Amino acid sequence: MSFGDKIVSKHFKYFLLGFIIFIAAYFFVQQFIINSSLNQKTKSIISLKNNNNCNVVETNCYFKVNDKRVDLTFIGKVRTMQPFNISVKLKNFSNDIEAVTVKFLMKSMNMGMNIFVLKTNQNNVLNATQWQSKILLPICVSKRSDWDMILKIETKNVIYELKTPLQIE
Repeated sequence: MSFGDKIVSKHFKYFLLGFIIFIAAYFFVQQFIINSSLNQKTKSIISLKNNNNCNVVETNCYFKVNDKRVDLTFIGKVRTMQPFNISVKLKNFSNDIEAVTVKFLMKSMNMGMNIFVLKTNQNNVLNATQWQSKILLPICVSKRSDWDMILKIETKNVIYELKTPLQIE
């Protein structure tokens, strides 16, 4: 065997060993990802309906599902480029609330990430009933004002979701 053959043979062994380690690591990582995603518990989503066709911009509205009730109030004039407040009061929710968020979208128009986390001033977040946030929405260059609002109340096992249209000045 010549000197050149020994070098090629030696490099081939290292290449083969590296390739085997790569394949083993690939399958290990793939199995880890699959197992961890299977172990994650998915939360069910329950929709809250605007059965009374309440205009949330003009008046206080409430939404119910079973014995749970969500009272939604905008404080201040609801306009783009002017801050206003949102207040959410929760009734008969179990004491496992993890987060309350509100998201604003415009149909067929990218208006950026308009997601707001509502805060509570109560010490025990899990039992909190009153949530609020200051909102500032961008103005649409096309002068559109038709928004969709998605309110999410996330508990340990369930996400309660309300989607309602908004006509903003």
